[in-house]
Amino acid sequence: MAFFLRECTIGIVHVDDDIILGARGIAEWLDQPSLRVVPRYGLKRSTTLLQSSETNGGEGSSTNAGIERALQHYLVGSALEEALEADTNDVEIFWPFRSKNEEVASEGGLEELKRRRVEREVDKVDWRGREAILHHIFFREWGLQPQNDTTALLLLLPPHPSVLSPSTLEDWSRLAFESLNCPAFHPMPSCVAAGFGVGVASGLNVHIGLEATDIVPFVDSVVRPEAHVRVNCGTRDCITYFAEILSKDESVRRAIEDLAAESSSGGSSESHINSLFTELAEVVLREDAPRLLVPLANGQTVPVGNEKEEESEEGVFDVAKELTRSDASKAIQQLKEARSKKGASAQALADKQANQRAAQAAAQAAAELAADIQKFNLRGREIGIGPIRHRACEPLYRAFDNLSYGNGRTVQEGMALAVGAIDIRERQNVWDGVVFTGELSKIPSLSFAIVSWLNVFLVSDPNRDNDGQPSSVRILKLPEYFTNLRGQATNLAPFVGASLAAKIIFSDSNRHCVTKVDYNNHGPAAIRLSGGGD
Repeated sequence: MAFFLRECTIGIVHVDDDIILGARGIAEWLDQPSLRVVPRYGLKRSTTLLQSSETNGGEGSSTNAGIERALQHYLVGSALEEALEADTNDVEIFWPFRSKNEEVASEGGLEELKRRRVEREVDKVDWRGREAILHHIFFREWGLQPQNDTTALLLLLPPHPSVLSPSTLEDWSRLAFESLNCPAFHPMPSCVAAGFGVGVASGLNVHIGLEATDIVPFVDSVVRPEAHVRVNCGTRDCITYFAEILSKDESVRRAIEDLAAESSSGGSSESHINSLFTELAEVVLREDAPRLLVPLANGQTVPVGNEKEEESEEGVFDVAKELTRSDASKAIQQLKEARSKKGASAQALADKQANQRAAQAAAQAAAELAADIQKFNLRGREIGIGPIRHRACEPLYRAFDNLSYGNGRTVQEGMALAVGAIDIRERQNVWDGVVFTGELSKIPSLSFAIVSWLNVFLVSDPNRDNDGQPSSVRILKLPEYFTNLRGQATNLAPFVGASLAAKIIFSDSNRHCVTKVDYNNHGPAAIRLSGGGD
């Protein structure tokens, strides 16, 4: 078996709420994930109703429970996108990795998030849907053959639940060996992998998911499920809240109303306008994440990132930025002197007009910079948004009463509760290894803002000896020695940690995984007997 494992290629699949990251093969120098798939699938309603009618004796059903379908009926990835473009109303979307039975579609204003398509979260565990998505990754994206699969699977799952039950582990091993035909398999807690990615074995993983934020301590690479705290506030709540703020900005509302009036579908109805506000909020959080400056608890902001690196990008020339430099006039003068003397009068007129346009552009750029306005493209229209965009993540760290966001508990309160539930001697090590993950962790200033609200839980005097109450919190990021990942956010930390651990998990001298031989001998229980689920 040692020789057999040496012949295998390692495949890493990190499943999150709204994205799957993956890679096949681990290079000597760690790189970014080569695979990105949305963890959802679609079923055509005509096929669903037909098969449901056959199963239930003529009674139609729109749910996915209890119906065994052929995998070719599951639309994943590009096939799903093509089906949605052809006929949106004929496709029903499911998210098999989510646990709530919640139909994300609502009517009304911005109090509830308006979705343009019906998306269901199945009540029971949809193993068939999960199998369809992994089939798509293995045999479509990676181009493998089921009868000759030599890819050992390292699987990272969402942090809720933080520890899988024995029956769930057996179901995962059954899927890996019987459906994917993997030679070896190991499920790994994403919080522990995130710690490996930032270089610690003990710490606190704050995962900002789509619907909720999971806060999980881990000590010596062991998850502490008794201290797992789940705050019912996530990315979707931030989008809803931010869309509501945008709707109260007069300039943004005028731009959105003009865009709605020009739209061929939906018109200027209130529901269509609300959906445009939501779409704009998603665009801002997706495109402007590295530049958002979330204010600290004292109202100040901490600049993050490296402006020099941004200015020295090859192939990028920002006219407004260059014209606002102190030596802009010198550069223009040198350009004038280099030109031919022919047509001096015409050239002088052209230069004068160019200078006027440059001065206007510079003045506009300076005014926008002073007003902190960024422009975003929404359906072909440029919309400027001011400093209000820095408030997009307030539901995570500010308590709101009588609103639909969260349950009154903030992320920093959840962090204090989680660490307070572990042994007093382990708390300082955990506070020294805080790592934020999830799509919103792409906002570098967000982690500093949330931690700044933890001051009420910290010792004010750093010289005071108190093991139960820390005096500082350390936020970790990806190490600089990962040259291919330099400057990347910690949303990649679980994937990076899994890439590092995979070399040990599937090595010849260590048995931290369950192999196909083990599975053939012991069945699904092999994952518990071999310790592959630890």
